[in-house]
Amino acid sequence: MNTLPAQPNQSLIHGVRVLQALAGQGAPVACTAVARALRLNVTRVNRMLKTLAHLRLVHRTTGRRYAIGPGMYVLATQSLFTSGLMSRALRVLAPLARHGHTVAMGVVWGGMVSYLFHRPPGTRAIDGVGRLTLYPAWRSSIGIALLACQTDAEIRVQLRGQPAVQVRAALRAVCAARACGYGMVTGRVRSLAVTLGTPAFAGIALSGNIAARDVPRFVAILRNAAATMGA
Repeated sequence: MNTLPAQPNQSLIHGVRVLQALAGQGAPVACTAVARALRLNVTRVNRMLKTLAHLRLVHRTTGRRYAIGPGMYVLATQSLFTSGLMSRALRVLAPLARHGHTVAMGVVWGGMVSYLFHRPPGTRAIDGVGRLTLYPAWRSSIGIALLACQTDAEIRVQLRGQPAVQVRAALRAVCAARACGYGMVTGRVRSLAVTLGTPAFAGIALSGNIAARDVPRFVAILRNAAATMGA
């Protein structure tokens, strides 16, 4: 279980939260807005932002607002491309578009799915890179597949603050994913996902007009893609 250390570094934890808050914005944000969103002391957030600006992980605009800096882009590039994850993903996931469904790859952090790749039918593979923002893990097949690798206690922590009915529904979906070995979400379309890596750190998915009788076939396709990626 991913438990908090006995003596956690709260400054580091808050600093990462500040970075995430900035990364989720489409425009520079004022220090007071960040503090208010995170429910942190303005003076503390101001010190964090100045330190992060010194490291060039963020930069301060002329309007006394902050935005993501070059250091974050370097880290993102190193983690995605230098590791080879995105190059492997593009080679393997791009051909899956022939099935006529949306193809996706994502990770879960803080109870949310971040789609590293999301390619709807009729679009170019390159346009699918970093296309979507955060999405609730319990509403995503990738999220369900990855949550299934965690304990119920860890999942409840991530879903803290959500309605009890939502938590119960998520745990039922996770239980089903553990039993069958893949995540599935049904609604307007059906979405199927399998995990990547041991231990699992990401997931890949197909979503669209998938009939129930075709689920085993598409799960097999996803599992073959995951094995080919070798992540």
